[in-house]
Amino acid sequence: MNSEQVCVVCIFEGSLSARKETISVTSSDSAISAIIQACEAIKAKIQQYTFDQISINNTEVLDAIYNAEILVIDISGCKEVSALLYHLGVRESIKSTVNIVLVRADDFDLIKSLPAFEEPNLILPYVTDEESRARYVDTDRLNLLNGEVANVKSKIISSLPMLTSRLKEVFRKAQKETRYHLTCQFVKELRSDREMLKDDELRVKLRKMRRRLDDPRLLSSDSLLNMFLSYLRIEALEDALYGGENLQCHHCNGMFFFSLQAEDFLSRNGVIETCKQPFPDLYGLEGRIYKDRFVESNCTDRESLEKAIKSYRKGFQESSSDYLGINLATLLVIGGADRSNKELATIWTKCRHIGVQISSINIMPTVLRQTAADLIENEYFASFNVAMATEYSKS
Repeated sequence: MNSEQVCVVCIFEGSLSARKETISVTSSDSAISAIIQACEAIKAKIQQYTFDQISINNTEVLDAIYNAEILVIDISGCKEVSALLYHLGVRESIKSTVNIVLVRADDFDLIKSLPAFEEPNLILPYVTDEESRARYVDTDRLNLLNGEVANVKSKIISSLPMLTSRLKEVFRKAQKETRYHLTCQFVKELRSDREMLKDDELRVKLRKMRRRLDDPRLLSSDSLLNMFLSYLRIEALEDALYGGENLQCHHCNGMFFFSLQAEDFLSRNGVIETCKQPFPDLYGLEGRIYKDRFVESNCTDRESLEKAIKSYRKGFQESSSDYLGINLATLLVIGGADRSNKELATIWTKCRHIGVQISSINIMPTVLRQTAADLIENEYFASFNVAMATEYSKS
């Protein structure tokens, strides 16, 4: 299991001797099938156990129940409901993330006997349709199913959402809550260690804590800030720098490597084309490399100019950023485009929006790009107004 996987423990009715280690999605039990499909959708790890294993207090099973980020129990047909509710109570007391109780919607007495749950703990009633698929029954429709004749029930059931869809919503929400919970615990531990431990003890503990940051779920501005504050406490500046270098985003590392190895990347055909989802800045980097080639050739390498235009154009089509737009417009003008060029006019129109609230802008690169947009269109008076507005905002 990788560090980003959520662990879902599923408890269901069954004989210990007859239990299979894995249950296929085509299982006759529609609720179990729905759970498995929901787990596959969010790439969660699933562990399955039976009521029998809980009743004999199997240590492995109890550990799995109490440590699981999500616990799903189908109590339909269970004779030991009180024992299961006890285990749910234990999980609530230790602040375990999510507890989900599945129950067949036609067992009204059992549903009424269950205690009230507060989020993130849920009771999800379900029914099985004619195709043996589990469907979630909300509170409003639960009463409609009670006492209705068969043909009316069939119409109501066919309009119900799939249990798999409801479980996926709950599981995805649990993923976010789990990440938040883990981050809070990590930060709390860091702060405590920073106050209680000294010098070498804190240094040793920080090395262990740094390894835990390999789990992407722990990465947040708060956790990183407290990590660096702890390094500062023991004056471990080298460790802080090393940690920062190794915590850069993967796509940022890719961009840095791209720029360092520009010649090597450009010598390989289809570098960006083979990328599943190239981001706009990647096109900007490619355009920058070709633009530099054009400039270094004393503006004689027309092939590099055309390739730079093509790269910036693709990036601007993906994201209408001012950086990509101004570079594209500049190169188009160098290539011979004038005011009649539709593409140049479109870029100019989009970039003009930057200057709508120019008096509130104090970021110099943005102002410079706005000025460049005006100059490209020979709007010298507008460019002068931008400069004056910027100067006025400083005073």
